[in-house]
Amino acid sequence: MKNKFYKILSKILPFKRLRTHFRKLYKCDDWIGAHSYIGPGSYKSHPQSKIGKFCSVGKNVAIGPSQHPINSLSSSPFQYIEKFKLSKNQQLIKIDFLPTFVGNDVWIGNNAVIMDGLTIGDGAVIGAGAIVTHDVPPYAIVGGYRQKL
Repeated sequence: MKNKFYKILSKILPFKRLRTHFRKLYKCDDWIGAHSYIGPGSYKSHPQSKIGKFCSVGKNVAIGPSQHPINSLSSSPFQYIEKFKLSKNQQLIKIDFLPTFVGNDVWIGNNAVIMDGLTIGDGAVIGAGAIVTHDVPPYAIVGGYRQKL
């Protein structure tokens, strides 16, 4: 709770130099831009994913969730995550997942899923429950299961 308070406070401090000092002092991430907020239960998977300024992210939004491989023996994590290895000498499959970038002034509704490696343009609106599988151009409105523009 205390850490959440520090992160929120670091976003609203009026002077950039003071805000930067506060973030360094309390080790707050810079992955979310100024004046943006994220609803409870929302997360980003990739450490380099970024959210721009003035963004509104609803509850339970997944930004860049990792994917399971579909071209190997199994989709189980024993093939690509160290702690799930079946034996000490087992070689792991390398899975690349890319950061997701959300532009400025973007609104993302509750329960939306934005797949990894995508770019959401400035001013875009992502409807509640949308599953975004392609880049979204600036000021576009997308929604639904198949991401309709």
